[in-house]
Amino acid sequence: MASVRRYLWILRGPCALTVFISLVSGVAFNWPLGDVAFNFARICILVFAVWLLVRGGITNLWSISLAGFLLFFVDHLVVKGGSFLISGEIMAFSGVLISFVMFVAIPMAITAFSGYILRRRSRSVSI
Repeated sequence: MASVRRYLWILRGPCALTVFISLVSGVAFNWPLGDVAFNFARICILVFAVWLLVRGGITNLWSISLAGFLLFFVDHLVVKGGSFLISGEIMAFSGVLISFVMFVAIPMAITAFSGYILRRRSRSVSI
């Protein structure tokens, strides 16, 4: 229980950044290349979360890839899906659920790969 609490404590900053980026995404999509900037910010937040986890002593790649799942869950289901539920758009929320299942492997792969690289660069962690 204490390790789960510590894990979530480490990820509190990236979760807050994820919520902020998701909330301002409507403004960013109106800019030229706004969708590219939004996805680049998502990737930067994922790598930042992995860096925090490795620095905090969590080096298990499954735990690190779970951070990608958690951040995508917060971004996609909680913020975007929640906004659709609040506005009463049930079909749009269903689409968010389906796209979550389809694309959750991408942030998990990004965090696992960056965790693998950061673990290799850390001298205190065995591969």
